Amino acid sequence: MVCEHRSRRLSVQRRRLCPELNRLLSDLSSSFLRAEAALWHQQYLALLLVANVASVLAVLLMTKIVVEELGDEVALLSLAFFSFFPSSLFLSAGYSESLCLAFILLGFILLTRKKFLLASISAGLSLGTRSTGIVMIPVILCEMWSRQPLPLPRLLPRMALCGVLAASGLLLYMAYLGVRFGHPMAFVTAEEAWNPGTFLDRLVSAATLTAFRDFDWPNGGCFLCFLVLTIWSFRHLRFPVSLYALATLMLPYFTLGITRAMNRYVLMCFPAFMCMGILCKGRPWLAAALFGIFGALLLSITALFSQCYVAG
Repeated sequence: MVCEHRSRRLSVQRRRLCPELNRLLSDLSSSFLRAEAALWHQQYLALLLVANVASVLAVLLMTKIVVEELGDEVALLSLAFFSFFPSSLFLSAGYSESLCLAFILLGFILLTRKKFLLASISAGLSLGTRSTGIVMIPVILCEMWSRQPLPLPRLLPRMALCGVLAASGLLLYMAYLGVRFGHPMAFVTAEEAWNPGTFLDRLVSAATLTAFRDFDWPNGGCFLCFLVLTIWSFRHLRFPVSLYALATLMLPYFTLGITRAMNRYVLMCFPAFMCMGILCKGRPWLAAALFGIFGALLLSITALFSQCYVAG
């Protein structure tokens, strides 16, 4: 009888304890989930804030460059094409393109003022945000070689210093990967999760034009149009600007091929938009046609992106 009585008391205590324990665990898990959601929300807001502020700075810097190079009318057209371009959506969507482009444009402004050291630091910061920043290294070295009136023994050490500063973003990232994961080149091997084959396979595929055999026309056509504009720019823009444009297109082509994200990669090729402005100067019908096409495609990509489709 005593054992049965104790068993009943323990059973009643368990029935009282289990709901209380479940309630406590439920409250703790809910608090944890709310805290995690709040942290994720703050991080996402920070991404949006940085991207939108950087996109405004990039537009202002690009305006300054185009006005100094080509005048007010071409600058207005170039900025309009850039702003209405279909993949301009990603400038304000928390991607790193806007921040990288802002540092690149700042580097070009510093180069025109022969501030090579500051331009190299700006290039290093751009490379710390996106791999596209690496194309600024040959641009800076080319400008130093052509515009720095120094004897060769004094010029070479300065070029080496600027080259290291311009590559500092990548070097520091590799150092972090080496310390954190023991693999400084992890960003190369990790790319295989997104694009099939090794880096060497993609390089050979690009060199042999295999990428053009079975590519989708929207992205492939976009790449070809920007390539034609870039080649044409060598006749109308300064050589360093055209060199940057060509390198910006060749970097994703030789490392990734022609992918669905190509429409986002070409957004960094701002000299192509300058060429669009030159072509449409005095041709309002052509400008109106391009604005209509760009606006319709931008609306379509925005609608797809808002529904969580991969749009670039």
